[in-house]
Amino acid sequence: MKIVLFATLLHFEKYTQSMKKFLSLDNIDFIGASASILCAIHCIALPVALSLFPIAWAGFLENELFEFGMIALSFLIASISLAKGYKEHGNSRPILWVVLGFLSILGSHSHEVEHNWPQMTLIALGGFAIAFAHYQNWRLTQKLQNTIGREKQA
Repeated sequence: MKIVLFATLLHFEKYTQSMKKFLSLDNIDFIGASASILCAIHCIALPVALSLFPIAWAGFLENELFEFGMIALSFLIASISLAKGYKEHGNSRPILWVVLGFLSILGSHSHEVEHNWPQMTLIALGGFAIAFAHYQNWRLTQKLQNTIGREKQA
């Protein structure tokens, strides 16, 4: 029994260490890009889901609180990720892409744009712009780390 308990605790410790590593600031661009892409897919798939699923389930997908919660979470992740990246590489292009992405998403929620293809297009473009910003931030950070690594070897 003690062996099984020890093995379970050891497995749990390895699992928590791997989750801490995955959720570390080193992977925040991956997490942010993934969340942005999922958001864009959600917005593209929403019209299809509304026509296929029962009204009760579709109501959850169209919930404004859910949408604004996802926007706030994406903004928080992007802020942390891009601040860290900017301190390292000093390039402001990813920040410009994130600003454009969030302006697109927030513009889609104006009262003039209703739930139709222009709104879904603006949201999807904004999500992809934010995902591209995370990708750029990650590439710039990797490029800098590779340059530093080569300098240390020389």
